[in-house]
Amino acid sequence: MKHLFALCVLACATFAALAQPQQQWTQTYTIDTTAYEGTNDMVTDANGNIYQLIQTQVYLQNSTLFKPVIRKVASNGTVVWSYIYTHGGNNDVTFNNIGIDDSGNVYLAGYRLTTGQNGTYFWHAIKLDNDGNYQWQHELSDVAMENRANKLIVHNNAIYIAGYTYNAGDGIKTLLVKLDATGSETWKRYMDCATSWDSSPLLITPSGNILTGCNDSIVILQPDGSHYAAADTSLGIYNNVSFAVDANNNTYTFHWQSYDYVVRKFDANANLLWTRDSIGNYLAFGDWQIPMVTDGNGNVYVGSIIDSQSGMDSVYLYKLNTSGAVVWKKLLDYDPASLVYRNNKLYATGASMYSGQSAILQIDPVTANVDWTVSQGDSVQQSQADKLLIDNSGAFVYASRTIGMGYWDAVLSRYTGNTTDISEVEGLSFSLYPNPANGYIVIAANIDNGTLSIHDIQGRLVAEHELNATANLIDITNLNSGMYLAKVGSMVKRFVKE
Repeated sequence: MKHLFALCVLACATFAALAQPQQQWTQTYTIDTTAYEGTNDMVTDANGNIYQLIQTQVYLQNSTLFKPVIRKVASNGTVVWSYIYTHGGNNDVTFNNIGIDDSGNVYLAGYRLTTGQNGTYFWHAIKLDNDGNYQWQHELSDVAMENRANKLIVHNNAIYIAGYTYNAGDGIKTLLVKLDATGSETWKRYMDCATSWDSSPLLITPSGNILTGCNDSIVILQPDGSHYAAADTSLGIYNNVSFAVDANNNTYTFHWQSYDYVVRKFDANANLLWTRDSIGNYLAFGDWQIPMVTDGNGNVYVGSIIDSQSGMDSVYLYKLNTSGAVVWKKLLDYDPASLVYRNNKLYATGASMYSGQSAILQIDPVTANVDWTVSQGDSVQQSQADKLLIDNSGAFVYASRTIGMGYWDAVLSRYTGNTTDISEVEGLSFSLYPNPANGYIVIAANIDNGTLSIHDIQGRLVAEHELNATANLIDITNLNSGMYLAKVGSMVKRFVKE
């Protein structure tokens, strides 16, 4: 009987994995008919609420107005609140990233553009409470000719912001700042290496360390700001375009050098493990932030690469294995803007180079076959992809932009989840203990096999484990202290790592 049940699980999972998701709702945001609007970033919480950062630009005859719009949207599409930030009445702020803490407070980081003859960028971050009310702003106290915040992550209710500072005598330096919930600086670290003006890598590793870097190196800091490890990634190569980290704290970097692209893998102590060069020749559409993700098996996926030998209109997605060898090279009809790996499937969003459409694609990571495509737009009502998230229920949250009246409008859509959902089989259940836990948790499920995914409170995947019908001992020693979500199918249980 158990094997019959397992066969049903497999059949139902296969059907769910191949079924095309259905749109639940979509909404378009327009602040001004002469404005360009697009989603710079978004996050979801454990309840499926969406926190959307829309950046607007209104072009006037002699100036440009920048108006960040922050929205909280419920899973049913209801707008809970919307906040337009104007920095004391001045329309001069651009935010790049948004993050939330365990209480639903919202944090944003970017830059303020000064007015005058030679307008310059200055670091700027703010906090809103759970109801969208303004709380505080943070700018650097350092005297510098220019500084800019490029990346923000909220982890265990601490705010980490990466960016750069510039002085004529010192040049450009990479900067990492840790703030507490009041906006006070816990610590600040300068790295004597240059970074791109609009790109500062920032990731939290599963062990809780902070991974950042610059054009020619990676730096790993501990939560207290002390040095943990570093590595020179240049070797004549510059521009660390993208970073990724896997469940074993290995770091992957994607570089550019003279029309040749290179992926490198480093261990948790920043020791070089392998290098894979000749990953294409050009970045599609001039992209500088190339999507790169890892799966639970140590494979890495990197996209939006053009191989000039196949033609300048040939956009490829690559899969590299644990040794850096190319497993497959997939020609896509869409230029990937986001990659998400969930429940043994790879999901991509991107824009077509010809049709005017943008789309969500489900890709089989083993065969590279595209299982299904959900598209938006056409040659008249063109669409561009901004970002894709999969919330804790398995639903797809898709941010795009569509052209209207000659200007781009921000579009937010939610689609029914179709990720493998074995919990729909009658009688499936699982238990988790102890809770709170320190070194290990035990998962007991009445199935022959399945997948356990562990997410942090913001919904980010931090670990995956294959389950069997007996009690499964799951090592969580690499997880930082805090609350986590354990998910089997669509069932979710919360637990605390002490």
